[in-house]
Amino acid sequence: MGRYWQLIGTLAALCALALMMPLPASAGCPGCEEYNLDLPDDGGDPAPAPAPVPAAPVPAAPTTEVPAPVAPVAPVEVEKPAKPADTDADPVPNGKAVKPPDLASVPAVAASQASKTGSSDGAGAGVLPLAIAMAVVALVGGFLGARRQRSADGS
Repeated sequence: MGRYWQLIGTLAALCALALMMPLPASAGCPGCEEYNLDLPDDGGDPAPAPAPVPAAPVPAAPTTEVPAPVAPVAPVEVEKPAKPADTDADPVPNGKAVKPPDLASVPAVAASQASKTGSSDGAGAGVLPLAIAMAVVALVGGFLGARRQRSADGS
């Protein structure tokens, strides 16, 4: 356990040393000029222009003229272009319907249907063999771990 604390202490010291080191200047590295923006210095920001003062509205002089009546204008109807004629040949001759494929001929569907009916192809499949295999792996791992623990304590 002591060597783990030594390793953690060494890593902490290296991290502290890395944080105390100054960062290299980015202007001196080769290839960094493509990442730096060289904005031209035009002498600073100009003073903002003063906001315009709103002028007072001028009162309109009263008039005695009567405006001339305007004749109503009817909207102009625009002719829509005709749809192009379909020149492609009909994929289904004489309007007959296409027969859908038989799903029993698809291997994945056939396999799933066979497993639902309980055929003898997948008789050993299920959760139980998986659980047994996982238990065997756990026992072997526990045995090897205990054996390693005993050998570490003895030396």
